[in-house]
Amino acid sequence: MLAVVAATLLLIVAGCASPSFKAMPAPGVDLTPNGDMATQRQGDIAISVRQASLPNRLYGQLTAFTVVLSNLADKETDFIPKEFLLFDGAGRQFFALPKEAIGDISNVEASRTFISYGFAYSHYYNPWWISGGPVIIERSYPSLLANALPTGPIRIFPRSIVEGNLYFSAPSTQLDSARIRITRLERFPKDQNDAPPEYAYVFPFAVIK
Repeated sequence: MLAVVAATLLLIVAGCASPSFKAMPAPGVDLTPNGDMATQRQGDIAISVRQASLPNRLYGQLTAFTVVLSNLADKETDFIPKEFLLFDGAGRQFFALPKEAIGDISNVEASRTFISYGFAYSHYYNPWWISGGPVIIERSYPSLLANALPTGPIRIFPRSIVEGNLYFSAPSTQLDSARIRITRLERFPKDQNDAPPEYAYVFPFAVIK
């Protein structure tokens, strides 16, 4: 019985296996030697993207990437995002989750399992007994929200960086490839009819399982 309990707990802790994302060559993209991070520069802002870690049991629900925004200029620069997108190998499109959704996901209720146990002594029965009952384990992942990249405009100081994670509702365990597309505006729109120039940063990744 104890072995069953231990195995059940191990499954809860282990969750889904973690896939590995390797950055692939693309026009205008520089890769680190081991392929764990890709960087592209357009104008005064360079963007670097690499896989972000998740609690094991969330790999079946989410895909996360760490994004580093670098201001290469000697003056303040506004990063004005238009969209953060992930495309899977089948061309399905996922938007980065807003902070409200990340806050909901950060509090996760685990499955019910039988984990309580104890012992007693009796002259007439086996002196050791194990009892079980359904126990709900509440899990909280506050770091998801704390590490999230703001999805609104960001002012970056001269020669400084801003780093944070993007979360997509695409199960990492079901991806065979991924393409991250980050589009930013050159400046704030003057009005609703104004269409500032755009910069699109594209980062393809292979998935290794």
